Amino acid sequence: MPCSVLQYNLATNGTGGVNATPSMWNSLSTTASPLITGGTFGPARPFSVKMRAIPGWSYTGGDYLLSVILTATQL
Repeated sequence: MPCSVLQYNLATNGTGGVNATPSMWNSLSTTASPLITGGTFGPARPFSVKMRAIPGWSYTGGDYLLSVILTATQL
Protein backbone atom coordinates (compact mmCIF):
# COMPACT_ATOMS: atom_id res chain seq x y z
CA MET A 1 0.00 0.00 0.00
CA PRO A 2 1.57 3.33 -0.99
CA CYS A 3 1.85 6.25 1.41
CA SER A 4 -0.51 8.25 -0.83
CA VAL A 5 -3.51 6.49 0.79
CA LEU A 6 -2.64 8.21 4.09
CA GLN A 7 -3.81 11.70 4.92
CA TYR A 8 -2.79 13.98 7.78
CA ASN A 9 -4.40 16.88 9.59
CA LEU A 10 -2.99 19.42 12.02
CA ALA A 11 -5.43 18.74 14.87
CA THR A 12 -4.14 21.20 17.47
CA ASN A 13 -1.54 23.95 17.32
CA GLY A 14 -0.28 25.52 20.53
CA THR A 15 2.93 26.87 18.99
CA GLY A 16 1.60 30.29 18.09
CA GLY A 17 2.45 29.62 14.45
CA VAL A 18 0.28 29.37 11.36
CA ASN A 19 -1.09 26.13 9.91
CA ALA A 20 0.95 25.68 6.70
CA THR A 21 -1.07 22.77 5.31
CA PRO A 22 -3.09 23.52 2.18
CA SER A 23 -6.35 21.89 3.28
CA MET A 24 -8.12 20.12 6.15
CA TRP A 25 -6.85 16.66 5.13
CA ASN A 26 -3.60 16.43 3.14
CA SER A 27 -2.15 13.43 1.32
CA LEU A 28 1.05 12.11 2.80
CA SER A 29 4.03 12.14 0.46
CA THR A 30 7.71 11.31 0.56
CA THR A 31 8.75 14.96 0.11
CA ALA A 32 9.16 17.55 2.83
CA SER A 33 5.91 19.33 3.71
CA PRO A 34 5.76 22.23 6.16
CA LEU A 35 3.16 21.72 8.88
CA ILE A 36 3.49 24.91 10.95
CA THR A 37 5.25 28.13 10.01
CA GLY A 38 6.40 30.76 12.48
CA GLY A 39 5.82 28.64 15.58
CA THR A 40 7.63 29.00 18.89
CA PHE A 41 9.39 25.88 20.16
CA GLY A 42 9.35 24.62 23.72
CA PRO A 43 7.71 22.14 26.09
CA ALA A 44 4.67 24.38 26.62
CA ARG A 45 4.02 24.62 22.84
CA PRO A 46 2.35 21.31 21.94
CA PHE A 47 0.79 20.36 18.63
CA SER A 48 -0.90 17.19 17.43
CA VAL A 49 -1.36 15.47 14.09
CA LYS A 50 -4.20 13.11 13.12
CA MET A 51 -3.79 10.53 10.38
CA ARG A 52 -6.29 8.46 8.42
CA ALA A 53 -6.19 5.93 5.60
CA ILE A 54 -8.36 6.33 2.50
CA PRO A 55 -7.55 3.27 0.36
CA GLY A 56 -10.75 3.43 -1.69
CA TRP A 57 -11.68 0.24 -3.52
CA SER A 58 -8.11 -0.45 -4.74
CA TYR A 59 -7.29 -2.92 -1.96
CA THR A 60 -9.06 -6.04 -0.79
CA GLY A 61 -10.04 -6.50 2.84
CA GLY A 62 -7.29 -7.54 5.21
CA ASP A 63 -4.50 -6.25 7.39
CA TYR A 64 -1.96 -3.84 5.91
CA LEU A 65 1.19 -2.38 7.42
CA LEU A 66 2.76 0.91 6.44
CA SER A 67 5.58 2.40 8.51
CA VAL A 68 5.59 6.20 8.79
CA ILE A 69 8.36 8.30 10.28
CA LEU A 70 7.51 11.90 11.09
CA THR A 71 10.45 14.20 11.71
CA ALA A 72 9.95 17.54 13.42
CA THR A 73 12.64 20.11 12.71
CA GLN A 74 12.91 23.81 13.26
CA LEU A 75 13.95 25.72 10.16
